[in-house]
Amino acid sequence: MKTKLVVISLAELREEKRAAILDLVRRHGARNLRVYGSVARGEATRDSDLDLLVSRTCSA
Repeated sequence: MKTKLVVISLAELREEKRAAILDLVRRHGARNLRVYGSVARGEATRDSDLDLLVSRTCSA
C-alpha cells in the first residue's frame, strides 16, 4: 500500500490542522509554537518535513 504524500501550505496548516497541532502542543507542555523552514517560506515540496519551534514550560 502506497502512502499519499501531500504538500501543505502554511495557510492550509493554519486552517485545517490548527486545532490538532495546538492540542498536541498543550498535551506536551509546550507553548509559543512557531513554524519555520520550507513550509513557512512557502517552498515546501513532497520531500519536506514540518519544522516546529516550541518553548517548553518548566515543571518543578
